[in-house]
Amino acid sequence: MRRRRRLAALVGLVAVTGVVMQASHAAFSETVVSPGNSWATGAVSLTHNSVGQALFSDTDMVPGTGPAKCIEVTYRGDVDAEVRFYLAGVDDQDEPIASLLRLRIELGSRSSCADPGTWTTLSDATLRTTAAASDFATGLRPGVWYPTAGETRPYRLTLTLADDNAAQGNRADFALTWEAHSR
Repeated sequence: MRRRRRLAALVGLVAVTGVVMQASHAAFSETVVSPGNSWATGAVSLTHNSVGQALFSDTDMVPGTGPAKCIEVTYRGDVDAEVRFYLAGVDDQDEPIASLLRLRIELGSRSSCADPGTWTTLSDATLRTTAAASDFATGLRPGVWYPTAGETRPYRLTLTLADDNAAQGNRADFALTWEAHSR
């Protein structure tokens, strides 16, 4: 009798296992795949046509307006961006030159210094005042440039030295800076 009970229990266990296995295979299933996913970042990139050269290096300036200098800046990024201009690292050696030197900055509406289109004045102030715009946040906002990839714009810069004897023997150093930020 014990044997029969054991056999019946074993047969019951096998039957239950079979039902559970059959039930787990009888469920509906579906899979969907979205292949080829990836992420890549865009970039902002600026170049200009006088790489490695100073636009201004006058050592014998006299009062009056000097020659206008033009530089072409090209946006090579692939995302929407905003470009601002500012001066960086202004050093007037504690002389009055920064208050006596006027810097006019203009942005052309076309793509080259040879054919600039209409000039928009971004700033026409003393070097000291212009130097207050010394990073992207404080960069010159009138005529802000929102370029497309491969777009070039000319910038014309003109220095004017005041007719003031205090300017004699002074020096000012600074970096012309264009900076692009994605929008």
